Amino acid sequence: MDFYRPIRFLFGECIYRTDPRGVARLSGVFADEKIRFRLGKEEDGRIEISLPLLAAERAEALASDAGAAFFPCEKRGLPFLFAGYLRRPGLILGAFLVTGLLFFSQLFVWRVNVEGNSAVTADAIAEALEKCGVGVGTFIPQTDPAEKANELLIVCKSLSSAEITFNGSEMTVSVLERTEAPEVVDKTGFYNVVAACDGTITDIDAADGTPEAKAGETVVAGQLLINSFMESKYGAFRPTHARGRVMADVRKKFCITVPLEREIKDYTGRTRTKREYRILGRTLPLYFALDSPYEYFDCVYGRRKPKLLGFIDVPAEEYVTTYIEYVPRKVRIGAGEAERIARAELKLQLDACGCEVKECDVRVYGDKENGACILEADAVLNIDIAREIPMKINDYGSISDKLPNARE
Repeated sequence: MDFYRPIRFLFGECIYRTDPRGVARLSGVFADEKIRFRLGKEEDGRIEISLPLLAAERAEALASDAGAAFFPCEKRGLPFLFAGYLRRPGLILGAFLVTGLLFFSQLFVWRVNVEGNSAVTADAIAEALEKCGVGVGTFIPQTDPAEKANELLIVCKSLSSAEITFNGSEMTVSVLERTEAPEVVDKTGFYNVVAACDGTITDIDAADGTPEAKAGETVVAGQLLINSFMESKYGAFRPTHARGRVMADVRKKFCITVPLEREIKDYTGRTRTKREYRILGRTLPLYFALDSPYEYFDCVYGRRKPKLLGFIDVPAEEYVTTYIEYVPRKVRIGAGEAERIARAELKLQLDACGCEVKECDVRVYGDKENGACILEADAVLNIDIAREIPMKINDYGSISDKLPNARE
């Protein structure tokens, strides 16, 4: 591998031609004068000799004194490349300006990498960093990594430690997520567990206190389920903070009305796209972009990081907003379609309850007067009906409920 090739290109070199006898004569002369030269290809009885630009004039004088055939052939390198553009100073100035901007841009953050996160997303940490004044476009020499790491911990409560390091124009944030402490059981005060609503108990699990109901029993709202008094091994009763889980089958009614005349979006096929660019953390304003080009429209948002020449990262982001025009139009649907919509809405409401659905009786009928389809459903949901309420004890140490199995 020729390690001197970049040096020759940077400082320039001159190519000469001579005959084989001239090579033998000039080799000793150049060696005595400590002039570095390189032999090239031989063509038509002539051999190329490559000399550094700074030594070319001295080499020509030595060849002339030695009486050797020495003919200039070609000039290569950066000095001769710029010499060809001397009549175009704007191009040279632009090249120097672009080179200077590239070196200057290395003082700013181009990319933010987040390491060590699992529960907290990288986007959430990046947003927290922006609130601390750190992100793409941050001027590195004026940024204290330790100070910004401490500010990040204040803004993002889910992190227990953070470290910010800079490697060129890349900022790396190494975080350690906070491990939540186990929930502390409140044992202060005296509480009973009562039913939050009517239902039939399927399972009762008392963590503290004395169960006052059992599986299969039907209870009403407010009925005592777990008594705060517990019997000790000596037969005495002591108050405590009753708690537990009481699963019960509870009936709940649903009513969904679907009008037969509905408003839909009739898309026209016309779209408009607005682009905004964020370079080094600063938004480039595009005053010709419209915020709302249509009266009725849907928006689709996108973001991408453009790359120079398709693979070089640049400190820029492109935000694209696509407006899709539509015209609101009223249509009339049939009873079958209305029932399908009502059943889909019922499923969404049942899923939102987040519990087991044991039964669901559905009735569908039409309301001709109002032009609607009505769906009524009676569902049996298995939910936790336990609700803790405080039990008062007066100043003399007596209790408001004298017996352990008293009802409220």
